Amino acid sequence: MEVGDGRNTRFWHDCWCGESALSCRFNHLFHLDVNKDDSLADKWVDGKWQWIWSRLLGSRHNQLLIHLQEEISFCHFSDRPDSWTFTLNEDGVYTVKAVRDLIDRKLLPSSNIKTDWFKFVPRKVNIFLWRFKLNALPVRWNLSAKDIDINSVVCPLCNNGIESRDHLFSSVQQRWTYGLRYESG
Repeated sequence: MEVGDGRNTRFWHDCWCGESALSCRFNHLFHLDVNKDDSLADKWVDGKWQWIWSRLLGSRHNQLLIHLQEEISFCHFSDRPDSWTFTLNEDGVYTVKAVRDLIDRKLLPSSNIKTDWFKFVPRKVNIFLWRFKLNALPVRWNLSAKDIDINSVVCPLCNNGIESRDHLFSSVQQRWTYGLRYESG
């Protein structure tokens, strides 16, 4: 949040100062404040912070107030309106693509494999080929590696090896090749 005139930024609830909302970091003071939904402009009156507490503050609360005032002392108002900036890209503008790229970088497995999307085949085929390249198919070996409880990792088609991507598709290729030889033979 970039503070401008302070009218659209809620003092306690918005994350305008630090990594989290002040209501979380100064919970005791937040509960004592009568005006919990005030904006920054409402709290900043005649060049100083104004508070209306539900009761007198004790020494512990006064120490918290001093700490709060130190944290918010950097706040400077301007004539422009408050605005949100997106710090995950260079231009500061939020876009769905920027968030999607961030999620892809953080959650998807990293790979040097270039993914080609073929627009003339069904989407599910593209997704299948992408997952095949990344070895992310739900074969028994991959499921057991993710701590999913399965009875056995042995291939149920041949009972002769671990069901992995390579085993499954090499055995399919062998059956297909054998079937062609058998029919033509």
